[in-house]
Amino acid sequence: MKWKDVSVFKFQELEKIGARTDIDLFEKSLLSVCIAFGLTPEELNNKGIKRVNTLIAKLEKVFVKPFDPQAPKRIGRYFLNYDPAKMTFGQYVELAYFLQYPMKNAHYVLATISRKMIMKNHPRRAEYFLGKRVDQVYGAMMLLRERFSRFNQEYSTLFGLSENASAAEDFFNRRYGWTYSATMVAAHEGITLDKTFLLPVRQALGDLAYLKAKGIYEAEQIKKK
Repeated sequence: MKWKDVSVFKFQELEKIGARTDIDLFEKSLLSVCIAFGLTPEELNNKGIKRVNTLIAKLEKVFVKPFDPQAPKRIGRYFLNYDPAKMTFGQYVELAYFLQYPMKNAHYVLATISRKMIMKNHPRRAEYFLGKRVDQVYGAMMLLRERFSRFNQEYSTLFGLSENASAAEDFFNRRYGWTYSATMVAAHEGITLDKTFLLPVRQALGDLAYLKAKGIYEAEQIKKK
């Protein structure tokens, strides 16, 4: 067994098992074997202790091997766009949320950045990526996170807290803050909320940067009065 044999779904399930605190290490090993090799607990129990130990050893060999992260241009039937600057505001907002927990949400991230879509439904595309190789997906996630972080650095003043603001007040750090941000852009552009999410990401972030600067300026003017 190699990393190429482990799907995104299996990897996510293995991570969940590893994070559990209600079972001991041996129980984790047994559950992990069931997930990795597609067995039910009953089927594993019927294999006998010698065979079980062999499967555990095979799985352990996989985990000691590091990923060979290579970002593919496509996974399965989908091409992937790793350039945030070429995305819509809606795609950017989705990534800002999903990338808080990269591998947990990897299938949703890939559904967001996939192009030339045969299936247009986001949940169905996400389900499609659950069955793909985790080593390829890991490489894709590494490259995307790097470029997403680099892109955000261009808007560091937009995402930073003001001197008098607390984290609770900073709508950019809250789950639903982007909806509020989108309504501000929609009002500024004079368009509907749905159309706002279709705007090029640079246009929307540029609007937000302007509105934030305008708000700071107006607050300073009020203080001077």
